[in-house]
Amino acid sequence: MNRGPLNGGDDAARGPAFPSEAWDRLVQFETHLKAIERFFNLENHPARSSGPIAFQDNLTTEVMLAERQFRRLVQLGRGIMDETDANLLAFRNYVESEWAGDAARDALLAEYSDQKTWRDSLFLLLEGLQSLTVLAAGLRAANSVNLATFRALGQQFRSLMVHNRFFSPVRARPVFLFAERLGHPIMRRAVVECPSERLRRAMALVLSILNRHLRVLSWVEVGSERREELLDALPLLTLLRSDFVILRPFLEKAFPKRFFSQDKTTRVEEDLRARIDGFCFELQVEARKAFEVFLLDFTQTTSVKRIKGSLEAAHGLLTALLEQAVVAVVGVTLPGTADKDLFPSCVMRRQQSLRLREDLWLFGEVLGHVTEFLISPAAPESKRLAYKGLLDFLTYFENLSMQFVRYSDHEPFEHFCREMRALRDERFMDQLRCEDIASNFDCFRVFIQTILGLVNLRADLHATVLDDVRAKRALMQFVRVA
Repeated sequence: MNRGPLNGGDDAARGPAFPSEAWDRLVQFETHLKAIERFFNLENHPARSSGPIAFQDNLTTEVMLAERQFRRLVQLGRGIMDETDANLLAFRNYVESEWAGDAARDALLAEYSDQKTWRDSLFLLLEGLQSLTVLAAGLRAANSVNLATFRALGQQFRSLMVHNRFFSPVRARPVFLFAERLGHPIMRRAVVECPSERLRRAMALVLSILNRHLRVLSWVEVGSERREELLDALPLLTLLRSDFVILRPFLEKAFPKRFFSQDKTTRVEEDLRARIDGFCFELQVEARKAFEVFLLDFTQTTSVKRIKGSLEAAHGLLTALLEQAVVAVVGVTLPGTADKDLFPSCVMRRQQSLRLREDLWLFGEVLGHVTEFLISPAAPESKRLAYKGLLDFLTYFENLSMQFVRYSDHEPFEHFCREMRALRDERFMDQLRCEDIASNFDCFRVFIQTILGLVNLRADLHATVLDDVRAKRALMQFVRVA
């Protein structure tokens, strides 16, 4: 929003101020408007293994997503209104569609087409969104939707934005749509304790941008078991990808020119610049990993398990990246600030990652121990005892760390656990049979090492190493020798 009673602009006297209790709903509404606009630019979508979207590709899934988002925007928009406004909108829609003749309809349209108040703008926008919902539903019913049709639907949505006076996020400044207030007392203290006014303004801006993106990520639903609801995350993800493309050059070039080019910079200002440069490098790497690796073929995937796993991975990666950036910026003026001081959820995520890393290491070691016994000339009783240690470890792993494994990787673990329990009656007397089982163990151990390598790359494990002493002590609970 750019002017008028929503921001206390020149038009504030023309209508009641925007209700403060609905401000959070307004922020979410505007963010989703911007997200849909970015969604219709296919360059913001996750990568496809088949390459860029071509004219002959079927975009029915994308149109289905657009329809769901139009409906969501109508709900969010109605949530901004009070009951009287909502009833008035419903009455106007009924009158225009069911009762009024052309002359009466023209009079009604003229009444609020000038958009003298934010209510008039919102009425017009919601009316247009409802029409787009109907159009998208009709397109979705077709056997196929080509690229030109998808673009035309996007152009109709953009025209609503361009001609809307108060609700037009496409007119907003780049980099961020709304100024995220610094609600955390430590972040506010970090800004207040800056030694200069320009550093104070610079810190406040960077923290506002980072927190804004964290807020957008908080609206991404990763817990659903339905494909459509998981895919609903895509517009917000495309908004983030678009913002990241703008953010990096802004922080690297425009930001220092704006705040630090007047005279010689201080040590603290140089520290802030260095930390921002480090974040920009990580942003380039991690955003590519999120959108081109984790979310690869996001809308083409039919497996709910795969979609959920890729979304969880991308969401976790980007959240950790932004939270670590906030901690780094706050540390400029408040050295020693830990992520747990700002984001309590970081502590839980780190503990989960530490536990998963240790238990994956244990998994590989236990498998290696059992494999050695199976291929050795040891007595069948010794082999069976080693196998029972593996069974005990599987029970431990399923009850504790299995929940921290990426959702899309659950199936291989579940399959392996079923196969291992099927060996309960195995006597381990046939050496060829033992070697065949050992070969399967070796294959799964390679898989575990791959998963362990990915876990080690998690941002919340940065600069931490495996506690060898603790891990080896835990290993002795499951390594059994006759």
